Amino acid sequence: MPELMPIIRTFFYMLNKYCVHWLIIVAMLPNIALAQTSSTDTTSITSYAQLVQADTLSANIFDEAVARAERILKHITLHTSKVDLALYPAASYSGQSGLAIGIMPLIRIKSQQSRHATIITPAALVSTKKMWELQCDADIYIRQNNQIEAKLELFHQPDDYYGISSQSGGNKLASYHFYRYQLNTIYTHNFTEKLKAGIAADFTYHKFKNIEADTSAISAQIEASIGWANGAGIVVGFDTRDSHTYTTNGWYAQAKWLCYNETLGSNSHFSTFVLDVRRYLPVGIASVIAMQAYWSSVVGPDVPFYKMSTFGGTRLGRAIPHCQKYVDHHAWLCQGEMRYPIFWRIGGTVWMGAGNVSNKANKNLVHSVHGMVGAGFRFRAFADKGLNIRLDAGISTQGDKAIYINVREAF
Repeated sequence: MPELMPIIRTFFYMLNKYCVHWLIIVAMLPNIALAQTSSTDTTSITSYAQLVQADTLSANIFDEAVARAERILKHITLHTSKVDLALYPAASYSGQSGLAIGIMPLIRIKSQQSRHATIITPAALVSTKKMWELQCDADIYIRQNNQIEAKLELFHQPDDYYGISSQSGGNKLASYHFYRYQLNTIYTHNFTEKLKAGIAADFTYHKFKNIEADTSAISAQIEASIGWANGAGIVVGFDTRDSHTYTTNGWYAQAKWLCYNETLGSNSHFSTFVLDVRRYLPVGIASVIAMQAYWSSVVGPDVPFYKMSTFGGTRLGRAIPHCQKYVDHHAWLCQGEMRYPIFWRIGGTVWMGAGNVSNKANKNLVHSVHGMVGAGFRFRAFADKGLNIRLDAGISTQGDKAIYINVREAF
């Protein structure tokens, strides 16, 4: 860890000195276009919708299409004084799962403080490659000072095994059908407006069938990970964000340590440590720069490969098509992103990042680093800001590429 601090500091220095200025220019383009379409004072304008409401755009086919879309959305959304509910079709695509379709209800329970709104997002998906998934993400606030973050997942998918990166180099070693049943939960209490602490628990069961491996030794590695991985530990956080679901300003930092052992019914004994630091800066008219530094370490004699540290997937390194393609005992990631409005409920994003994994926390972590760039679109699920459905596409310097559809921002 100490060896990496100069690297992380250098990354943020370069990001601030060069990348942020470039991202600001990109983000200001749609804002300049909005300002030029209206003689209204731009200091009072925060979105395309406000321009329409202020009658600063002439009626045309485009505006009529937006109006029709809003009328359609009213049929799949329900608003009350306390709850917002929407029922959207869900879709995703990846090389492993193929094309998946399903349903995705979105539930928002309002609070006196908008940053403490409870969000519950269940989903059910099936795919063209025999993947099925039932899951529910929940971010629940109790009396504003207590928060519960939970994820329940039942999942099956034909998949590939890439092994431990320091041993396999990220090459495919086997294929199988796997089943995952998981409950992840974090409970925290706000001791002050900014500081919080609490406990975390993880209960995960993995099962593998129809294993086709290059060697019997690889089959043995996979079979050794069958069973329960149950852990519990502590969480400490610092949070000054203006919103937990649509952040435009503030800091977020969380350190989490979990211990997995036989006392909790785990088949393996190991510990995990994760540090996640984020910074959000408002820019221009409704645009945001978001930055993240992430570190993960796993220590133990018999760690299941699916609990190893990684930097891929839907949130960490979105250019990596498989969340366990690059795994090892230690992982790091730094990424920066610009989020900006385009029109109506649609927004855009451009992002870049770098990350890597290694067996030891030493100079190997900065050898053959994966550089990543990408872009995406955002769709606001409710008329007001608060919850986005996102489409992201990215590529990496190692030849990886991926497309993801998900709910909420990546970080």
